[in-house]
Amino acid sequence: MFKTDAGLRRGYDGFATIGEIFGYEALAALTSWLGIATENLFTPRWAELARWEAEMFHKNFSLESLGATMAIVAGNDLRADLEKN
Repeated sequence: MFKTDAGLRRGYDGFATIGEIFGYEALAALTSWLGIATENLFTPRWAELARWEAEMFHKNFSLESLGATMAIVAGNDLRADLEKN
């Protein structure tokens, strides 16, 4: 099932706040850290991923709209779209 709960909403709010206060690079440093294997953390490979994510974030959304975008995502309830077994 996928429905955003209160904890995930707080996470989305946190991402938006980090982006708004610290910028694309800080947001990318956090999100790339969440998605990289432990053995690559704080290595040149991780830094490369963080740089790439910051570029993609900058290219694909504005920090000013991030909070509104996260609010839309948080409002999604995709459970009805899942195939019922």
